[in-house]
Formats: sequence, structure tokens, C-alpha cells
Amino acid sequence: MQTERLKNAIVSSRQYSNCLYHFDKNPNRILDALNSRGFTLNYVVEQFSFLNAKGLSTVAFPMICFCDIIGETSRLEPHMRLYGKCGIGMTKEWGRKHGVQPIHYIQPTSPFSQDLRQAIDAASSLNLVAVETSAEASILSDFLITTLAFTKPLWGINDGTDYCFEDECEWRFIPTDLPPELPRFIPRPGSDQLDNYKRTLWLPDTYLLRFTYEDISDIFVGEAGAQVFCDAINELDATTREKDLLKTKIREA
Repeated sequence: MQTERLKNAIVSSRQYSNCLYHFDKNPNRILDALNSRGFTLNYVVEQFSFLNAKGLSTVAFPMICFCDIIGETSRLEPHMRLYGKCGIGMTKEWGRKHGVQPIHYIQPTSPFSQDLRQAIDAASSLNLVAVETSAEASILSDFLITTLAFTKPLWGINDGTDYCFEDECEWRFIPTDLPPELPRFIPRPGSDQLDNYKRTLWLPDTYLLRFTYEDISDIFVGEAGAQVFCDAINELDATTREKDLLKTKIREA
């Protein structure tokens, strides 16, 4: 009974934000999300050389990323310098309903990392992901793919600099119901191949992680300024009440 109650509850954090923030350097993508009432996804290339697993180097996964860094400007500033100062904050209740999940930060010498590497090596030897000869094989390959999609090294190199990825407090939405023509993962993606899939996935008609305006906690306007966002909100296909509600969520800093 206790487990079922917590499954459908949000427990407030004392160390992290109770909202999920998504930032972008392009204000138009944030405005497009408001207009569509949903986030489009992107194929993101992740580096797995830290696992030293057989045949595993880079993999692209469809996703959208959030963080739950405390929502004070001073705490968010390093993150916004990397990812952009325009953004949308969502309630964690919205995230719970849609299966948004914090990622696993892996220390390469940990037992978890060693077991994951051995599981990947075994799957590679059995050609498990490619063949999926049984329902059980399909379940195991899906588990490995999902585990990798929610995995990142604790630290590594970012833009040529030593970097602590854990500082990003990253959460991800990884879809399980993509259209059949779009892969759940792309091993060692080529640039042309990746661009083609990205262009398809960016289309709102392809996939939208939907929200209501009530789900939004904050709208970060960045250097675009509040007036640009207010003008765009006035043009939305929304009720006056919804437009007024969105304007109350605007944050200029």
C-alpha cells in the first residue's frame, strides 16, 4: 500500500528543485514548444568509451533533457551558459506522469560499471540486440538499450575541458512509442544518417512530448527579453486566461 502511494506521489526535495528545467540557446525553439504545447525530441549522441565494452563507442538516442538544479539564478547560471538562457520549467508532477527519469552517473571502476560492461559484451557475443530470437531476448535487449539511454559518465570531457557531468542533475525523457521508421538507438551514427533522422524527429507531427500551460512553472526569456515572449504569447491559439497565466511565469533572470 505504501509503495503504491509513493508511486503516484511527488515528495518535495530539500536539495534539488521541485521543477524540471529545459534550456535552449534558440528562443524560437522555446516559443515553438509553447505554440505546440509540447516538446519536440532530438537524437543526441552519447559517448560510451568509458565503459570499455565490446563494439560500443558512440550511440545516438532520441530524447529531451531536463535538469532539477535549484531554480535560483546563481545556481542555474553555469548550466545556462552551456545550454542557453531561454527555457521552460515544468512541474515534477508532469514529469512523473510522462516517465521523465533522472539519469545514472557511472563511476567507471564501480561494480555497476563492470556488470554493465559484461552484460553488453555478452549481448554482443550473442548478437542479442540484432537478432532477438525470443521474447526473453527482446526483453533483455530492450533493458540494455534503456539502461544505456539513461547512463552517463560521472565525469569526462566536455568541449575539450575536464567536466563533472553530475553537476547537470540531468533527467531524460526517452520515448518507447516512436514511429516504426525511427530507431530507438543508432550505434556509431554517421553525420548524414543522423541529420536525416533528426530532421524527421524535429517535426511536431512526428512526436510531441505534450504539456498543458498549467504544467509550466517558469518561462526563461534570456536575452530575447520579456516583451518578445509577451508578444509571442499574445499570438498563441489560446484563451485569454491561458495567455495571462503564461505571462505570470516569465522570468527575465
